[in-house]
Amino acid sequence: MIQIMADCEGSDDQITESDEIVLDRLEILELDRLPSLTIFSSGNYILRFPNLKWFALNRCPQMQSFCKGDVSTPKLEKLILESLFRHEDEDEYLEEDEDENFTEWYHNADWNYFEESCKDLKMQQLIEGDINVTIRQISGSS
Repeated sequence: MIQIMADCEGSDDQITESDEIVLDRLEILELDRLPSLTIFSSGNYILRFPNLKWFALNRCPQMQSFCKGDVSTPKLEKLILESLFRHEDEDEYLEEDEDENFTEWYHNADWNYFEESCKDLKMQQLIEGDINVTIRQISGSS
């Protein structure tokens, strides 16, 4: 996987750089163990994440940028450079019931506990308040 959201080239539903995609309900985004991922979105449009509080990027060695267009993450201050959701054994991840377990955790989440537990994770302050600039700096592709 090279990208998660693809451009609409060749489609009748062209998205232009003045268009926006708004993911207003997304609060947590984790990209983990995606060795071929180079960019989250290859489209040249505006991505808005008005409620994104946590973004974790872990084990994505080819990641060079978040998106080609502009991105807005007003509530995001830091990029987490480790996985947010782990089993006690660091390399043992939930497989079968992962979606059900996450959904149950999310609906019963104690956000204060979650924030407290994330304080020990390796983090990177957003450079210039921009997720693109930060990822490019980390990857050395600036």
